[in-house]
Amino acid sequence: PLVLLAVCDGECLAWAAAFPDHAWEAVPAAERPAMPGTLVLESMGQSPDPIAKGLKTFLFHELHRRAAAQGYERVLHAYLHPQGDEMALSRAYGSRPFRHYELLAKPLVWTVPVH
Repeated sequence: PLVLLAVCDGECLAWAAAFPDHAWEAVPAAERPAMPGTLVLESMGQSPDPIAKGLKTFLFHELHRRAAAQGYERVLHAYLHPQGDEMALSRAYGSRPFRHYELLAKPLVWTVPVH
């Protein structure tokens, strides 16, 4: 895994987390297509504190730089919000969506027995 943290005075102001794509390891070697090494950028975020401005963008670019330095040939940007700033960063690298997911929410009602 590759995890980048931007920390100031003990407080995490931004983060990016990625892991190698091992999905093809389940396929027998003779049947695998020639796939370049892929790193999956799974999560990133930034504190709302004004001092954190720009850190997520920096970590996004730094993650790509380090992935290339480690021999990865591409970074898959997973689970990006369609209107999020991460999507704009992703487009700047020439990526395009290939799958869409919907996040569904249902309100929970907690009941506590009265004794």
